[in-house]
Amino acid sequence: MTIPMAKTIAIAQDVYELLSNDKGDTESFSDVIRRWRRNRGSLLDCYGLWGDIPEKEFKEMESAIYGADRPASKELKRRKVWR
Repeated sequence: MTIPMAKTIAIAQDVYELLSNDKGDTESFSDVIRRWRRNRGSLLDCYGLWGDIPEKEFKEMESAIYGADRPASKELKRRKVWR
């Protein structure tokens, strides 16, 4: 069995903490990255997510999207919320 050559990479502290927090007892960091990559979603996963949005709110969102030369948060009179 041939062991592939290891590579050293630099990552930000917050990314290291994400990896470390998600790493199982028997997993390597490579295992975590492989798992994340394998579990990556598809754009099709988003299909239908806005199906139950009221028509008025949908029109506001549509207007904000088509007015892309202005920030959508301003267009929707909302502040940005990042999660």
